[in-house]
Amino acid sequence: MHLLCKKQMKLSINLIKYFANLKFSINVLIIIATLSILGTIIEQDQTISFYKESYRQSILNIYLWKFILQLGLDHIFQTSWFIFLLGLFASSLSCCTFLQQFPILNRSQKYFFYKKKNSIQSITT
Repeated sequence: MHLLCKKQMKLSINLIKYFANLKFSINVLIIIATLSILGTIIEQDQTISFYKESYRQSILNIYLWKFILQLGLDHIFQTSWFIFLLGLFASSLSCCTFLQQFPILNRSQKYFFYKKKNSIQSITT
């Protein structure tokens, strides 16, 4: 039982560290931006007949209008997976801020910067 608890704790710490990665946040932001562009290109909240008429093309024997409706691209900004991505992005930025940015800020405040040229020259000699 105790070993299982340690494994779960290690897994959750690794997951938080993964979310705290700035590259992960940027990748999620790029996905959100791409989906937002797609939501701008595809007309939102229209009738099914509108999508059947406007998106008649077929890609790999799948009609484009069916693809749009099944993935919720006709109301992309209200879908649960888009809201989940926004929440994931917010939590990733929060983890990154608290685990990486604040410690760096605290360490940088400890450094002393010389403002006069004489002080700098006394260090080098």
